[in-house]
Amino acid sequence: MEARNHFTFYRSFWLAICGLPKRDRLPILEAVISYALDGTQPKELLPGQEAFFQLCKPNLDASRKRSEAGKLGGSKPKANRKQTKREIEIEKEIENEIETEVESEKEDNCWTQRGFESFWTMYPRKEGKLKAKEAYLECPVGDAVILSALQKQLSNEQWCRDGGRYIPLPATWLQEQRWEDEVADRTAARRPGAKERLAVRRLMEDG
Repeated sequence: MEARNHFTFYRSFWLAICGLPKRDRLPILEAVISYALDGTQPKELLPGQEAFFQLCKPNLDASRKRSEAGKLGGSKPKANRKQTKREIEIEKEIENEIETEVESEKEDNCWTQRGFESFWTMYPRKEGKLKAKEAYLECPVGDAVILSALQKQLSNEQWCRDGGRYIPLPATWLQEQRWEDEVADRTAARRPGAKERLAVRRLMEDG
């Protein structure tokens, strides 16, 4: 791909990225910028980061095609010159992709097929895909909300116990609107155990 000097960064990208943990934001931003400007495919993204990049990629591709069409003279009035067959095809592709981009700006309030595939890729328990898809399509919130919440919950201490035994089925997670669950900070101070409390008590008595 030819290198570019600029590209369009959509608000929907930023809203989705802001919902992620801080440790995931920089890798995704670097992947989006490198791909948009230089066409570099990311190679070291984690599964959740890769899913978010794939949501952005179609819009980045459409933007690049618009830019390339402009270099071919696609912005000139049709009456002033004869268009080649390839230019006509590019214009049609761009018109279709612009419609897609307009819809993507509304993704915070709707679901997409691409969004579900990203959800399925990220979700650690791969059971009941058909039911999960049906539940996903009925969600009252959009892709960005669901995927941001899921990314945070992947580090949920309860989900990490006993080999993922306590991870709900994906359809259940969606039907019960578990994206609204609050994930406890694993770095927060935990309550002292019995041995610790006893040690503190003895220290105080000795003092």
